[in-house]
Order: sequence, then structure tokens, then C-alpha cells
Amino acid sequence: MDKTKLLANLNDQQLQAIINVDGPCRIVAGAGVGKTRVITYKIAYLINVIKIASEKILALTFTNKAAREMKERVIQLLDDSNINVTIVTYHALCAKILRRDIHHLKINNNFNIIDQEDQRKILKDIFQKEFSHKAEPQELKILSANIANWKNQHLSQEELLTDYQNQDQWILRVKVFELYKQYQLLNSCLDFDDLLLLVERLFKEFPHVLAKWEKQFAFILVDEFQDTNDIQYNILLSLVKNHKNITVVGDPDQTIYSWRGANINLILNFTKQFPKTQTFILNQNYRSTAKILNTANSLIKNNRQRIEKELFTKNDLGNEVVVYHANSSDQEAHWVARTVKKIHLKYHLDFNKIAILYRNNYLSKDLEQALINNNINYKIFGGYKFFERKEIKDILAYLKIIAWNDNISMIRILNATPKIGPKAIDHLLSLATEHALTLNEYLFKFQYGLPKNYRQHLQPLIKLINEMQIAIEEVTSLHHMVESLLQKTNYLKKLEDNIEDERIKNIKQLLSQFLEFDSNNNDEHGEKLQGQQLVTSFLQEVSLYTDLDENTTNQGVNLMTIHSAKGLEFDVVFIVGINEGVLPGLGKFGNENLEKIEEERRLFYVSITRAKKWLFLSSAGGYSYVLNCDKQPSRFLKDLDLQYLKIINNEHQEMAAIYQNRNHAKFNYYKNDSKDKVVITNNWNVGDIIVHEIFGKGVITKLIGDKMQVAFHKNHGGIRIISANHSGIKKFV
Repeated sequence: MDKTKLLANLNDQQLQAIINVDGPCRIVAGAGVGKTRVITYKIAYLINVIKIASEKILALTFTNKAAREMKERVIQLLDDSNINVTIVTYHALCAKILRRDIHHLKINNNFNIIDQEDQRKILKDIFQKEFSHKAEPQELKILSANIANWKNQHLSQEELLTDYQNQDQWILRVKVFELYKQYQLLNSCLDFDDLLLLVERLFKEFPHVLAKWEKQFAFILVDEFQDTNDIQYNILLSLVKNHKNITVVGDPDQTIYSWRGANINLILNFTKQFPKTQTFILNQNYRSTAKILNTANSLIKNNRQRIEKELFTKNDLGNEVVVYHANSSDQEAHWVARTVKKIHLKYHLDFNKIAILYRNNYLSKDLEQALINNNINYKIFGGYKFFERKEIKDILAYLKIIAWNDNISMIRILNATPKIGPKAIDHLLSLATEHALTLNEYLFKFQYGLPKNYRQHLQPLIKLINEMQIAIEEVTSLHHMVESLLQKTNYLKKLEDNIEDERIKNIKQLLSQFLEFDSNNNDEHGEKLQGQQLVTSFLQEVSLYTDLDENTTNQGVNLMTIHSAKGLEFDVVFIVGINEGVLPGLGKFGNENLEKIEEERRLFYVSITRAKKWLFLSSAGGYSYVLNCDKQPSRFLKDLDLQYLKIINNEHQEMAAIYQNRNHAKFNYYKNDSKDKVVITNNWNVGDIIVHEIFGKGVITKLIGDKMQVAFHKNHGGIRIISANHSGIKKFV
């Protein structure tokens, strides 16, 4: 591609950030400014103009989805499918490094990467078997978080016990932690934290390994740099310590993951580590209307921890940002649902282009009910993810046993084997321990000498795995391999016999993913993968999926937390529950907690900048049993510039109190017109029988203001709260 053509259609800020390639570069990229475009164009510029070999370039992202999209855009830009630039997540990079070099740490290269569910199952088993303690889910969640912290801080058992010698619960957790590490070592399994920590250790202890990888990448680019943690940063520093050709792209104003370890100071103080850094500010927004952007600017300028910038746009001024205060969460949800319906009908806008964002998941309850009452389809992000579904994990477990002899996966498969229950598995584990073997090693070594009551049920399984392990090196198609596996195990037939239609659909979806993987299974040199390499490549990609990699084709309004919405955009955005204790989150934040308050303000800023055309902000009054107090509008609403707002509510004084002590010449107060008022009318009586267009016949059991509780048949709707004025109901005569 011609250089002029490549650099066409870029604004001056983007152009300067792209053509400056030597040495350290910091690109401060605001929301909606074309950040991904800049990274992909810079990669293309390095390859096409500077003539850097594509395999010498590394780009790091935070989701597998973003990595795939970026790679596709580079290929399209250069019109060359043979581009071998490495675009991956931090964890995928570390997994790649460890697959080649973890043997230096005396760990098997065919390690398994365990997810959170696997980890908690291991911990639960240790609690039960070693300490006869039944660990509850919350305890496992806490210990899982503890383990991540302890590993990242490199704390030993002695250090962990120093200050807690008289706390039995703490001591028990530390003992379980030690046994968990032993289990990992014995079974060659790594959790997500291990991937980063072991690469950091590998680079420190084996300089020749670091030198090899440092030589591999001559240019490194990092997306979403504001979300980088200290360990990831240390790995980066190791890889660029000689050439210093590093470009970081991020926005301190969008740092909302400190609870995951993200360190905002890494981007703020980048020039201290790299004094010769060139900094470029990208602040021309292509996403939102001017009024939405100006509202966002007026909010975030109240933060101190930031790099000064103000977003601007050449887009239209747009609609005023609507601020609504309801008397209750129920009323707030009702208003949101009615407004969604109005926009959908008036502008013929797909529900998929509308999002309702909230700080915490529990806030979706009233919203869901209101959407149902208004016959509005919706989907919730952050639910049960595809690769966490039982049937999918079962199929992957077979692959992990075949490729890696994975112990955790064998236990999973045994649990699904007829006549082999938990007691039998415990017995088999004891026999394996007596022979100083893992469960897998014991089963394969002593398959013909197993106890008689197990032999007939386990030998067919062991025989199948043996056959597939022998044949694995000839495998060139995962799709064919798994189809054969499903046939030999009768897995699909069992689901069909039990009429498990949803699970069958999920497996067919998985098979289609195998087909797609087979068609793109080249290694970094463009060679086709096969055998164990092919299986390992797929399993590793799946194991590194995050909640942000989930795709859904369901039609409906998008409901999600603000954290889940980062990186997304919608024509219409509702931000609900903008109350003290919610946004900002629980806790009385004072000046001494400035960092926490600023992160909460950034969270609000991120949610505002998701909106393209319409933005609605709402809070609610009433008593909150979660907060254990009466709800008050958020202090952040006082940060917003009134000239861009249209304020509607039912009680003038309640909303006006938000803006007390503020004199603004352009403050306009809009009382609700008749369309926005919530009029309580209820002409029904307890005992009336109604017919609902979806749920059928039901009886009214309670009247609640402008709503009523209706008991439908348990198989059709159960107990529902619906609007007395619902258009889809009529009296049964």
C-alpha cells in the first residue's frame, strides 16, 4: 500500500502519534477518539513504511476479542493475510512463553491452565479431604481472592502466619493454600496469576531466556495501558529494556480496575521511567454528540489524578442529557421502560442499540420486571458464560485428558461416568496415592487390575482415551476429532434421550467454533498446526477467554454493569441508580479516600461516554435495604454542567436540593409534562381474574399503587407484579 493512501483520513493528532515510531511513545486517547484505529495504523505503518518484519512486532490487548479484531484490521489495511504480527493478551503472551521455556523452572511444558471454577473445586476438595471441612461458596471465593493476593505479593507460609497465629480460620486457609500449590505442582496446572508470575520469575532467573524473547520483538505496542498492573509492567520493562521501542495507548480517565490491580500511576508517570517519551493527546471524539461530551468533560475535570485533556467533537450538538429523579426504584424502572418503548417506537430503533447500565448487578431486578411488564425483550451481560456451561466443559475435559493427561478433567469425566460416584473416585484417588501416582497415571497403568466393581465401567473409557492419545499426532481437524469423540462416547445421544435441546444446541455451536478454528489454525510462521499442538492451541485460547470475550446474538435491550460496558457504545444509554452509596459505591468516602472517590467518578465518566445520541441519568428515593438508609441522589450529579441537562422529576424540591448553593445563569428546570408523570390509577380489585397475552389467565392477589400482584399458573408465569394499565391484559368475563 502507498504511504499516502495509508495515512489518508487521519486527523493531525492521529497522524503524529502514528509516524513517530522511534523510542518510547505515550498516546493519551480519550473515549471514542479512534484509539484502535491508531494502533492498527501504527502497526501497518511499521510494516509497510518502516519495513519492520511483522513477526518482530508485538501488540498487547486485554481481551482475546480485541486481539482478533485488531489482527483482522491490520490484515485488511495491508491486504496481506500472511502478516505474522503477534497481537495477544498479556496472559496469552505469557502462556506462549511458558509453553516453550517453563521447563527451565522444572515444570512440564504440557501444563493445564485452570479457570476459576476449576480452582475453587480443587480448594473445596482439599478442605473436605484434608480437614473434613465443608467450604461454602463464599469461603471459596474469599480464599481464591486471598491466593491471588498472596501469590502476587510472593508471601510465604511463615509470613502469612506471622500476624495471625491465633486465628483458626486464617491458619486453615493458609494450610489449604500450601496444599493447593502442591496439587498444582503434582498435576502441572497453572492458574491465571501463575502465567504472569512465572514469566516474571523466568526472565529474572534465566537471562538467556529473556534475551531470546527480547530479541524476538523489536517494537511493542500496548492497548488500554491504564489497566496494566505492576507485574505486567515488569514483564514489559524486561522486554524493552534495550531498544525502548514501546508505544502505550490509554486514558487515565478510564482507569476503573484498580481492584484487579490496575495501577493508574504507570501511565501518569510513564515519562519518569522513560524520560525521552513523546506524548500525544487524542481528544477528537467521533462517537458522541457535543452535549454528551460536554457533560462528561464537566464531570471528569473534578478529578486530580489525570492528564489534562478535554474531549471535543464535530458531531451535532444533539439532545439534552435527561436527568430524572424517581420516588422509588420501582418508579425509576417504570420510567426507564416507558422511555425505552417511546424511543423504540418513535425512531424505529432496534432494542440492541439501547443499553441500561448500573453500578451493581442487584439493581437489575426492578428493571427486568419493568421491561417484562412493557413487553420489551432484554439480555443481561455477565451471566453464565458459554465456556462455563457443563456440556462444554465436559467436551473440553476429554480434550485435556487426551492432550495433557489432565487430572482435574479426569475427575470431571469420572463424575459423569455411570456407576462411578464421588465415593468411588475418592477410593481411586486413595489407591493412586498409595502407589505415589496421579489418578490418571494409576488408571492407565493399572487398568486391567482395577477393583472388579470399577473395571467394567472404566475400561471402555480408558481404552477410548488411550486410542485417541495414540492417534492424536495424526489429527489435522479438531472438528473431525470432536465429532468422532461425541460418537464414541454417545454424549449427544444421551442428551437427545433426555431431551436436552439447549445443551445440544450449545455443543453444535462449539462444533462450529472448531470448524472456524480449523480454518485459521496457522502458527506464527504460517504453518498448519496438527496433532497435540493443534489441540493445545485451541485449549489455551479457550482457557484465556474472559467475560469480555462473550458474544451474543440475542435481540433485546442490553442490561449490564458499568464495568462490563467499558469499550462498548450504544445509540441510547440509561445510567440508573445514581445514588450515594451506589455511585459512588458503598462506604462513606471522604477526602482521605480521594483515590476511591476519583475511581468512582471515572466509572461514571466511562458510563456517560458509552452514549452516542441519547443519554438518560436517573436516581431514586425511598429506603434501601442494601444501604440500610434512605437513598439520596449522588454527589456526582452536582459535578454536571446544568446547561446541557434537562431535569425532570415529581418533586421540585427534592431534585433542586442536589444543586443547592449553585447559581447558574442557564439553569432550566423542566417539570414533568403529562407524558412523563407517573399517574397512579388502579381500577382493579383483589380477586379479579385477568387474561395476559403472554402468561394467560391469572388472579389478582394484591394491589400495589399503580401495580398489582397476579398469580398465574406456575408453569406459565407464576407470581408476577404488573402494571394496572398494562396494554396486554384484559378482564376475564
